[in-house]
Amino acid sequence: MRSLSIGEQQPTTTAVEMADAYSAIGLALFGLFRCQEAIDYVDKALAISYAAPEDTLHTFNIDRYLRNHSRPLAALLRFGLAKEDMVGAEEFQNAVHGPDSHFHGETAYILGKIAIQEGLDLAEKYLQRAYDLQYPGKPTHQSVASALYPTSSGLHPATRRQTKK
Repeated sequence: MRSLSIGEQQPTTTAVEMADAYSAIGLALFGLFRCQEAIDYVDKALAISYAAPEDTLHTFNIDRYLRNHSRPLAALLRFGLAKEDMVGAEEFQNAVHGPDSHFHGETAYILGKIAIQEGLDLAEKYLQRAYDLQYPGKPTHQSVASALYPTSSGLHPATRRQTKK
């Protein structure tokens, strides 16, 4: 986090770079199970991006910030807020990347994980969409790629249809 404070003091650091840094720290904190701290850092990324002039919003990674914000919310069982973030991410992705980009696959994966926690049947639909949008030959977020590996309870639902002979 020391490098973040250095970046904050540099006049050449752009708003996008600062927002990306706050979001990345938030994601790292989530990986350390420090969910509220993660949310606080990603909140800073979102605040920076939403304070920017409207004609520059497309230069920010708002969809990533919202995904990074939703993960710890879901871990804290705040599913409604996590899903609101995913609605915002989808809207941004549609506006900037068009429909059905690989970014939509990552969002679908997060929605699938939330749906599993809520016990919803549509979890498999989301996870299959994540798989379809990210494979084959497309850039893939590591969290979605990890779904291809067997778990102690068997294969991930999104991969069952892909691996049946």
